[in-house]
Amino acid sequence: MELINKINELKEIKNIYGIFKIQGHLGQGGTSIVKEAEFENKKYAIKFFAKNTFNKDNIKVETTAFKRFKQAHFNLLSIVHSGAILPQLHFDIHDTGDIKIPYVIMPKADFTLEQWRNENNITFEDFEKIFNNLLNQIEAIHKFGIIHRDIKPSNIFMLNEKYVIGDFDISKFDENIYCNLAKTKKGDRLANYHFSPPEQSNKDGRVDNSSDWYAFGQVLYWLITKKTLRGQKDIKFDAYDPKYQKYENLISKLLSEDQDDRFHSKKEIMDFLKSKEKLSTEQILFQFEGIIAKYTCKHAQSQFAFEQYNKHADIQEIMDDISGVVDKFHLWWSQGYSDIEIDKIKQLDIQEQIWLVHFDEIKIKSIWVFKHSYPLGCSLFVIETEALKPVGVYPDAYSWEAEQYAVYNGSKITAEEASAGWAEIDGKRVEVHGVENRVRHFKNEIYFLAPQYCGPLIRHDDIIDKIYQQYKILQKVDENLLEALKNIKKPEIPY
Repeated sequence: MELINKINELKEIKNIYGIFKIQGHLGQGGTSIVKEAEFENKKYAIKFFAKNTFNKDNIKVETTAFKRFKQAHFNLLSIVHSGAILPQLHFDIHDTGDIKIPYVIMPKADFTLEQWRNENNITFEDFEKIFNNLLNQIEAIHKFGIIHRDIKPSNIFMLNEKYVIGDFDISKFDENIYCNLAKTKKGDRLANYHFSPPEQSNKDGRVDNSSDWYAFGQVLYWLITKKTLRGQKDIKFDAYDPKYQKYENLISKLLSEDQDDRFHSKKEIMDFLKSKEKLSTEQILFQFEGIIAKYTCKHAQSQFAFEQYNKHADIQEIMDDISGVVDKFHLWWSQGYSDIEIDKIKQLDIQEQIWLVHFDEIKIKSIWVFKHSYPLGCSLFVIETEALKPVGVYPDAYSWEAEQYAVYNGSKITAEEASAGWAEIDGKRVEVHGVENRVRHFKNEIYFLAPQYCGPLIRHDDIIDKIYQQYKILQKVDENLLEALKNIKKPEIPY
């Protein structure tokens, strides 16, 4: 408290450049106090380290927090030219006679993003300018080997008509490039709960570029709603400008609690936005037909074709192609009695060919590619799956047909725990958010996969009959498939 009082009582500081007149208070963080100062008719921000650095005998004590404060300044000097950061102009120590106070001088920003948003109604045009500005700045610091770890509106500054990033006191600097006086530990100073990703509060969490992109997603959500979001993934901006709908899926993916599901670079983000550009129904069906043609090329001259693929490499290639267009093509997933729009496809086990499709966890036995070239939109994939074993979260699951469970930070929990928001993991009760719900089936299944505009999925009986006939001709009749075909038809026709 004595140190803080000393800082607040300061009227001026003197260094090799001259005398800086203290004129007001700008802000305060976990380890620092920021004051406004004037020197030669220019405004500056002076960031004072507000933790004791010297003991009662005036002997310097290099605390971890102070080492970070110092190393942030000197490491950032090498990237001032990037234009992505609030420049670090000078590091020094102010000696009051009885207390020595480290400080850094920086240019005074016009305002923070937090201040601007709290005082202004944001337009979609404002949002897109800020989006592109921050996208470039975060990408820039990553290219220089820095993970910020504390991106939030109060650490984003308007300077020279663009936003730059400040406060690198808990940043992670690449050890191969920078001096690391004090390594940032997992779980260090996490006052920024609302904007920081979940891995930063997990002692075993992995901090990487995706951690900053998560914070970027929170900033974007906050810009639109003036709130932050934990756990929920189905983001809707219906109550705001309809133009924001363009960013719903992007922000949902940025805020994924699974780091592997997030973005890791500006390129990935831009590629995703490009892939989400709205296609017409005809464009979707035509491009999907191109994928079908790849796997029925031996029957290029035929209106109908039916090919089965059960080799590991073939299944892998087909699923890679399908997963690459899941968002772009509005794919549907059907067992004949219900259609579900797929929000994700990801591989869980490459050796066993286990995939997560929407929330269904499946082990693929074979994939049938059905080509129906005219009219457009009648082709589809038929996926046969094998029974899976229970994951072990329910003692009596072996007697069930299917098991509903969830995954949180790599741990498997019950559906009831996921619903409650609390789970027992490694003997500890943990609050869980943003879990990934899954359904694991204990019997062989048949699924139909195609764009939502596909004929079979909107009950074109003649197409279903054609699939059945092809199965019969090939003498590959499967009772499970026949049952699914019965279900998918409007009027049930006995075979």
